[in-house]
Amino acid sequence: RTPRGCSNTVLRFINVSPARSREPASTSKGAQVRIKYPQAGRLVYADASSATRSFWEEHWGALDERTFALADQGYLQWLETPFRRHLPRQGKILEAGCGPGQVLRAMQVRGYDTEGVEWAADLVGRVNRFRPDIPIRAGDATALEVPDGSYRAVVSLGVAEHRRDGPEPFVREAWRILEPQGTLLMSVPHYHWLRRWRYRRPDTPTDRLDFYQYAFRPEEFAAILEAQGFRLVARYGYAAWESLCEDLPAVRALERLPVVGPRMQGLVNRLPGLSR
Repeated sequence: RTPRGCSNTVLRFINVSPARSREPASTSKGAQVRIKYPQAGRLVYADASSATRSFWEEHWGALDERTFALADQGYLQWLETPFRRHLPRQGKILEAGCGPGQVLRAMQVRGYDTEGVEWAADLVGRVNRFRPDIPIRAGDATALEVPDGSYRAVVSLGVAEHRRDGPEPFVREAWRILEPQGTLLMSVPHYHWLRRWRYRRPDTPTDRLDFYQYAFRPEEFAAILEAQGFRLVARYGYAAWESLCEDLPAVRALERLPVVGPRMQGLVNRLPGLSR
């Protein structure tokens, strides 16, 4: 176990899109039912479905070769630069909350020593049968059955924000299972200036919808990490275009245009100011 006076290293991503770019839930007529409202300095997403095991098992659906086509080429999209800069080449890496394992597979192709844990056990079984070469097992990212200091790095993308009572158990468990001076790469949705402006007149909370996730301000999430003993060394943003489409209906309309949409997307995702 890392002594309290010796800080592990944390690399935190700010994902400005919904976790793992999941689509909002919809009614049978296709109308979006997700609402967002500020609460205690965070943005709350409420949805027709909460992020339960059965939700993720249904969300990922059937697996086929297209699920892993890009991963089998080592494709990491927005994660390319931070992974290359900060993931250690030596030592075991865990992806905690890996879904069907596309990121896990891409890291594997790139030569990292990786394994994944996913709490949707039915999904894990499907992956094990369909792609036994991907090292994934069922488990809870807040209570893993491994000794202290088992990993050189932990990757957790779009997971910690889905706990109603807060992300702290994910952070504590990452600290426990990391080696001294280990690295944590964690992604959560960003409660950025656009969202603070967009939802200044918030949607009205309703008991008909379940809690889905939080978006965090950078300073709050940094404080959560540092309270556990991590040292924040880098922060990255990604999926800027997806965030604009999610929060601004006018931009969402542009996305549907065959020429303008792709060009605008490429431009926005290349602008450093917007990517943060």
